[in-house]
Amino acid sequence: MPSAGRGAKSKAPQHPQDIFALGSKSTVVVSRDPEKRNIHKPSTSSVERKRETSGFGSQPPSKRARIGSPAEAVGGTSLEVEPVDLVPNVLQALDTHNSDKLLGLLTGSIRLLKSQRSKPDPILCMSLLYLTKIRPNMFAHETVTQSLCTLLKREQGAAFKNKGNPLVYILACNMLYAGHRESNNWPDIFIKVYIEDALNERCWVECSWCKCFVENVVTAFSTKQPPSHLIPTDNTLGTMSPSGSGSPLMGSTEEDPDNMDLDYSVYPRYSSSYEAVEALVLEAIKEQIQRRSAAPDAIGKGFLKLLSATCGFPEIRMISASRLEAWLHSGKLWRCAQELLAYVCCNCDACGPTAARDHEVLAQLARMRLKTKPLQAAYQACLREMVSDSPPLLRSVVTHTIYNELSNVRSPNNMAVLAALIQAQPQQVPAAMADTYQVQ
Repeated sequence: MPSAGRGAKSKAPQHPQDIFALGSKSTVVVSRDPEKRNIHKPSTSSVERKRETSGFGSQPPSKRARIGSPAEAVGGTSLEVEPVDLVPNVLQALDTHNSDKLLGLLTGSIRLLKSQRSKPDPILCMSLLYLTKIRPNMFAHETVTQSLCTLLKREQGAAFKNKGNPLVYILACNMLYAGHRESNNWPDIFIKVYIEDALNERCWVECSWCKCFVENVVTAFSTKQPPSHLIPTDNTLGTMSPSGSGSPLMGSTEEDPDNMDLDYSVYPRYSSSYEAVEALVLEAIKEQIQRRSAAPDAIGKGFLKLLSATCGFPEIRMISASRLEAWLHSGKLWRCAQELLAYVCCNCDACGPTAARDHEVLAQLARMRLKTKPLQAAYQACLREMVSDSPPLLRSVVTHTIYNELSNVRSPNNMAVLAALIQAQPQQVPAAMADTYQVQ
């Protein structure tokens, strides 16, 4: 009873603080071998992976993985690199034939350039230009090409209309052209980025410093260039080259000096993938028409310029001809529509596999009812140029014009069209008219 108020004594033996228990039941394993000690340490792969995927410039230089250190990741991942260290490290990777490190450095520098889109680092830009000059084939690699195309794609969160600094677009286009300059088969991703920019802000499609790349991409459409006198003069339409020939493919070049001379070559790059390119273009055009069919006013100049650039495809000519009348009478689209009319007429063909579709195009053009004299004059000029460049089309133009005059919904300018054609072809047009009346 007297011991009830006292705490019960522990049966475990009490040892002094300077005595440590030893025995077989201990689970602590202490090894002095450095290799075995690393086995028990947690893996740092997740830490390094998190460091690699972090944004450029997010960590101070003291914590950033140094080039050549074991923290580098290979196998297609990007490496962080200071702009001043880019060239020597790339040259070192080339000398040691370290392709993984080379791809990591190039893609990492492109990602850094993308993060600096509004104000790129001058040292980074000059380093990339120098590497493009000495080793352009590095930028033909599929991984590097995909990374460069991300610089040309539209930013999803960009809701502003101003084009901003075009330096990043110029660098990307020129690096892509330098890398694929000797190739005859360019990848389809170039067509996709071209269509995307042509339908939206036209940031680099209309930049003359990018024309070495753009003019080679548009060879995929096999579009014939109409004469300059058929193109309406407007500063927003621009020129194909500094000499002043009009074209919707390039757009405004007013920032370029008159004596600019760029060394580049243009020849077909998609001759072996005509069907694939046509499918890409038709899918994009039909998607835009379906999206904007509910609001015809939503059609912009960029859409008409893309139609002009892709008039080499017969289906595009058919789509354009069926809607040209409304676009020609639009207050904001009539200049681009007049240019589209010139491209449609100059790309029609009376022979070959597209002849049947082009006859339907001419039938659509003959049914147009143009209300103003300037539009009628432009229409007649396009028809004269078409029959002069392709005489087999003369019979079809005359036939459709006469049939339209004899129909219940005839156009008011049929006689003016026949008179203009007779002035252009005084011998062939009367014969074609006689054959048409005789057949009817």
